[in-house]
Amino acid sequence: MREGADRRKWQLWIFFALGLLLAGSLPVAAQTSAPINRQAVVERHKVVNTTTDMLSSVSVGNGAFAYTVDVTGLQTFPTYYEKGVPLGMQSEWGWHSFPNTKGYTFEQSLRDYDLNGRKISYSVQRKEPANKEAVDFLRANPHRLQLGNLGFVLLKKNGQPATIQDLRDVRQELNPWTGEIKSHFSLEGTAVDVVTVEHQQQDVVAARVESELLKSGRVKVALRFPWPTAGWADMGTDYSHAEAHKSGIVQKKKVGALIMHQLDTTKYYLTQVAEKVGAKKSLFRTGKTRFEVFDPFKPPSYDRTDRGNVLLHRRFSAR
Repeated sequence: MREGADRRKWQLWIFFALGLLLAGSLPVAAQTSAPINRQAVVERHKVVNTTTDMLSSVSVGNGAFAYTVDVTGLQTFPTYYEKGVPLGMQSEWGWHSFPNTKGYTFEQSLRDYDLNGRKISYSVQRKEPANKEAVDFLRANPHRLQLGNLGFVLLKKNGQPATIQDLRDVRQELNPWTGEIKSHFSLEGTAVDVVTVEHQQQDVVAARVESELLKSGRVKVALRFPWPTAGWADMGTDYSHAEAHKSGIVQKKKVGALIMHQLDTTKYYLTQVAEKVGAKKSLFRTGKTRFEVFDPFKPPSYDRTDRGNVLLHRRFSAR
């Protein structure tokens, strides 16, 4: 019996030693193999959408600014995605607080607790009416802003707005190696191709649009400013408070305009850049918090944005 037990121990030891020998030889084998094709490894993780799925929106960003799009390559159908992964445009600097008209203080959220004979104050959710209102306000403010909604206005042949169900031949690809989103779809048999990129050092998003629908005015670009909900989740789709905030074109340029948006004491600016084709104006106000680009355009800054985006993505991926 003892001899059999010793043999089993010896067999286990041989197996374990062999495992160590094989494990120790792996680094040597790796050193003599061919270099890793980093681009191939990264591009294995491309994201491809072929359906209109509210859980499959994709984003471009630079760590401080992000822009999330639907299958059109812009934010064309935000309400369709609001119960899935919403279409947002947010930044590190984009914060807002509603005015503290009732003078709530942080002290109103505190409650004392005895801890080892000492009185310690913690900020907690209070149920008393006066304290609850203060805590609710402090929990909601400041809140991150949805800076705007930049999407297409797609028109059908009869002049009616297209819905997401009207899109056909959907294919969208997010390439993590280049940081580009390429989107393709067709509307009533006519193709639309969009490439979306994000500047890697500035808060700039750029898109290149190619379609015969541009010539007939059936593809336009609209910029809308939503109202902040101050809730736990802000889907960026509340357009029902146009009277509570304002926006305007403060400076017109040859290829675009400087747009101001103000909520209470929070004010920020967006620059719309578009190369006009055969028209005197490209940007029009169509509501208190809505603007549209009516003419076909090609952003002159797209190529510069794209080159910088691809270069920095490749540098990051090569680390």
